[in-house]
Amino acid sequence: FPGYACFIGEPQVFQKEQNKIIRHLRFAKTFDEKKKMLGHYYDLNFFGLGLETFKGLDVKTINQRFTHFVNEYIKHLFLVCLSEVLAIGKKGVNIKLSRELSGNRLLNTVSDKGVIYACGGNGREQAFDDDFDLIVVVDELSKYETEVIRETLAIMNSEMIKRGTLPHFRFSQHFGEYICP
Repeated sequence: FPGYACFIGEPQVFQKEQNKIIRHLRFAKTFDEKKKMLGHYYDLNFFGLGLETFKGLDVKTINQRFTHFVNEYIKHLFLVCLSEVLAIGKKGVNIKLSRELSGNRLLNTVSDKGVIYACGGNGREQAFDDDFDLIVVVDELSKYETEVIRETLAIMNSEMIKRGTLPHFRFSQHFGEYICP
């Protein structure tokens, strides 16, 4: 973001742009455009908070802001990726989304059937962690719904890697699956 270099001393410019990205997300015409916008949202937040860290912002505030923007990024990314999966061939799946957040650990609720939790550094609200530790918990999904969630998480995985921070779905390392029906 070389265009923002002249605003290094003005964090409010970064905040204004970050908020604008989230507001305009629904107007993007394609899923690729939405994912690119979310990538910019994450990168601007990371860059802006990094600058404030170098200026001496206190650790508690850094951790809170970092956790907040990562939660927002993952929440919106989940919604975009789920919408993409549903649009490309999984129509008719009865999955309703709730945007309720319960503290900083709960990122998304998929109807009454499951949640995505942050664990590891993000779950402990520690800024600048080296990976996204996530646990996906679902309750009795149909085979069709399970496939939708798997595909959604696979797309999320590839998008999160683009941010330079590896996603780490905690159960997948043991079971070879994002979710275990």
